[in-house]
Amino acid sequence: MVLKEEVFNFFKNLNVIMTYGKDLILMDKNSPRIYKIPKEIFLNAKDNLQINPALIKDYANLKRWSYLPDPGKAGFYNNSSAPKLSLRVSEDCTLACKYCFSKNNMLNSKRIKYMTKETGVKALNFFLSHFKTKSAWLIFFGGEPMMNFPLMKYMTDYAKKNIKGTRFEFNITTNGTIMNKDIIRWILENDIPVTVSLDFPMSEHNRNRPFIDGRSSFEGIKKKLSPLKIPEKENLLSFLTIC
Repeated sequence: MVLKEEVFNFFKNLNVIMTYGKDLILMDKNSPRIYKIPKEIFLNAKDNLQINPALIKDYANLKRWSYLPDPGKAGFYNNSSAPKLSLRVSEDCTLACKYCFSKNNMLNSKRIKYMTKETGVKALNFFLSHFKTKSAWLIFFGGEPMMNFPLMKYMTDYAKKNIKGTRFEFNITTNGTIMNKDIIRWILENDIPVTVSLDFPMSEHNRNRPFIDGRSSFEGIKKKLSPLKIPEKENLLSFLTIC
């Protein structure tokens, strides 16, 4: 049974981060949980001190839109040994994957393809304001993150040199198509794990994950990854993290 006071306190403790179409992106003051809630529902809840049955129903339906925080786990969020921040540094890509979740689902209303330094730093500081931790992961994601390689370098240096009291580990999720000597040297020098997205077998990969111009991509990816000393095998599961 949902209590009226519980519903009212939940909506009262939400802060608006941004508007996204007809929805609002909000954050709970008491936990680092992000919510996407229809603007009309949020404004109705905030402006009506009397919690009516319809609003209680809307509150229950939040499970369809986002995750409700578990009050019993409030301490977990700030005591996690290694929380993770994933930065979607690029919404551009070199491939035209048939099942791509990103190309028709740009996250920003202005359809800006590359994250800026200012946004990256703001995101990192926002993350650290909610996680008091001695270690954390900073993950670079896309689109194809290598298309914004300068920002990846900048954020790695920024985290190492400017964030005191938190030790960062890094990870890259990439399709492997634009690895070059400079990128590989940087990966090896910084000892950064790389997650490469591939389909198996090779024929299936080439069918599902061609370049934008329609060319097959598997062989080219394997060639670009070869400086990382990956054996000449089609099954790379023992040597890379495959997603």
